[in-house]
Amino acid sequence: MTGETLSQQEIDALLNAVHAGKVPVTPSAAAPAVPAQAVRYNFRRPSRVSKEQVRGLETLHEEFAKHAAASLSGLLRTIVDIELEAVEQIAYSEYVMAIPTPTCSFVFNMEPLKGGAVLELNPSAAFVMIDRLLGGQGTAVPAARDLTEIERAVIERIGLRTMVDLQQAWHSVGAFVFRVLNLETNPQFLQVTAPNEVILVATFRLKIGGMTAGLTLAYPYLLLESVIGRLGAQRWQPTATTTATPEARAFMLSEISHSSIGLRAFLGHARLTVRDLLNLRPGQLIRIDAKAERPVRVEINKVAKFVGRPGTHRTRLAVEVLDHADERSSQ
Repeated sequence: MTGETLSQQEIDALLNAVHAGKVPVTPSAAAPAVPAQAVRYNFRRPSRVSKEQVRGLETLHEEFAKHAAASLSGLLRTIVDIELEAVEQIAYSEYVMAIPTPTCSFVFNMEPLKGGAVLELNPSAAFVMIDRLLGGQGTAVPAARDLTEIERAVIERIGLRTMVDLQQAWHSVGAFVFRVLNLETNPQFLQVTAPNEVILVATFRLKIGGMTAGLTLAYPYLLLESVIGRLGAQRWQPTATTTATPEARAFMLSEISHSSIGLRAFLGHARLTVRDLLNLRPGQLIRIDAKAERPVRVEINKVAKFVGRPGTHRTRLAVEVLDHADERSSQ
């Protein structure tokens, strides 16, 4: 009867046979429907960025941490270590509530993207950096207070330096220009997006000497929305070597131009016995192995760079640079 349509008479006969028990009924093998499981959704922490894009942001900010640690170590003349702890999505209001008061927060932009972002530096770290930049040891951490005008001017160097490192880290994603817009000490004035908007926060642990503090970067999702697709692991990989931008080169040149270096003119050698050394008195002469008319070696940070002629200028000792040092003069 396969493929044929049953007549009404045949259908009635089949139903009567079932009711009479003449035709066995096989239970259905179909399992009962299982109700669908509800998936939890946190409306306070909506997920608008994929896990792959978050991994891309993590890799990018690990590169930033490496560059920033190196540049701040040179600027502060001490070892600085920066380690990425997490990249997460939270509401902007939640981020602002977690910032201490007073704070040291830079509002910056990423031209040509529209909008602003926040670089938040823990006040304890800010005061240590200020102390180092003013020539101190970077050990004093005062009680929480607002920055003075002089301290604001000093800490702005940190903000400018960090923008260069951020621009270098983001270079593989796009040609952005990072600029500091203003420095805020009250977190309530950090109006970069609406309170309920999603932001992406990169949290770092910052170590300066024996002090450990926090540092965060907060990007509104609306700021990165047009470029967030470039952050997938398949599309974005950090480059092993990067070419410094003109802005980075100009900044480094300005920093180097204010740096002090050690320079000395090496007159020659002299060999003394311990007895002669112990018997030295003011006014005694020490004979060295160099002739008076022979040029001397001029060293910069203990590296021979020039040859010169010693003399005086007005009332001070001086050396006249004659030429670049060759391999023989550096030995």
